[in-house]
Amino acid sequence: MESADLRPAVLWAARILPKHPASHQMILAGLLLDATDNATITVCGFDYDTAVRATIPATVHTPGRMLVPGTVLAGLVATMPDGPVDLLPDAGRLDLRGPGLQACLPLMPADDYPTLPDLPTEVGRIPAVVLRDGVDRVTPAAGHDPTLPALTAVHVTVGDHLALEATDRHRAAILDLPYERPLDTGEPVAMLVPAGTLTTLTRTMTGTVTLHADTNPEGTARVGMAWDGRQVTTRLIDAEFPPVRTAFTPDTITHRVRADRAMLLAAVTRVTPAGRRDDPVRLTMDAGRLTVTMTGADGQSATTDIPATTDGGTDEWHCHNRYLTDALRAFRGEQVVIGRRGDSGPTDIDDPADTAYRHLMAVVQVHG
Repeated sequence: MESADLRPAVLWAARILPKHPASHQMILAGLLLDATDNATITVCGFDYDTAVRATIPATVHTPGRMLVPGTVLAGLVATMPDGPVDLLPDAGRLDLRGPGLQACLPLMPADDYPTLPDLPTEVGRIPAVVLRDGVDRVTPAAGHDPTLPALTAVHVTVGDHLALEATDRHRAAILDLPYERPLDTGEPVAMLVPAGTLTTLTRTMTGTVTLHADTNPEGTARVGMAWDGRQVTTRLIDAEFPPVRTAFTPDTITHRVRADRAMLLAAVTRVTPAGRRDDPVRLTMDAGRLTVTMTGADGQSATTDIPATTDGGTDEWHCHNRYLTDALRAFRGEQVVIGRRGDSGPTDIDDPADTAYRHLMAVVQVHG
């Protein structure tokens, strides 16, 4: 095989290896090299939650499976120059011979390695670049509190669209993506996929991604993805996701402010040094200008303004600075429309040219 094939496969699979496995799970620190096919080798990793497989071309003289220390193997191949690599198992060890390197690794008992789950049923296909961009847009709204597992996930629904939703209770993001569906689609499939895992995986995807899901799971429910010789399955979160779409109620909006997205993002960024990243920023709409003000705890403040239009007259409200910045970065168009519901209702942010993505934020109540 070629090191140019082996290197990315090993480094990618090694990402999921547990950093500090328990003594009874040391077997999970290994990478399984499956050479049972005479023309390929599959590099496998598994931590019981996520399973990965990367298949690369190889000439296999003696079919079999080898389990090697994953971190050590990844370190050895990381800087290996391009060229042919030989893997020679012998008497409980693996001799690795490549360009400029010879190494010997102890073999772990491959028969003790757990069986990796297979890919579930295919439910759709989508370009990797579209899925990656969609995940990047919604995951900032996901929570990080492990005691609320449903809020640390992206709610994925495979139906008329590939619907992505995330919320941490203070904000929410929803996005509907077009995708290719199998002819026999059946009922929509809803899944809670860990947001961190989904982000990590989509950043390495290329080409077209096939999506797989347990449509009628028996036992552990999993979602799967496959692309360009790589496969991933990961355990779904078993929890109830809140009905975030019901919070988007445009008929209750009392004020709408329209502004240039890049100008508003720059204005918020400009005043941020006067406070802290999580301080509220005040937005004031009056006479065709949107004024952005940050006041710090020690009395310092900064103010700037940009042109804007409104259909609800003068208005003033506070937003969480970081949440507003995340939301503005998630939009792709030139304009945003901020919808307000009285003094205490949540704030909608929309792109008038892109109705597929919407964002919602709670208003910050500031007293005194």
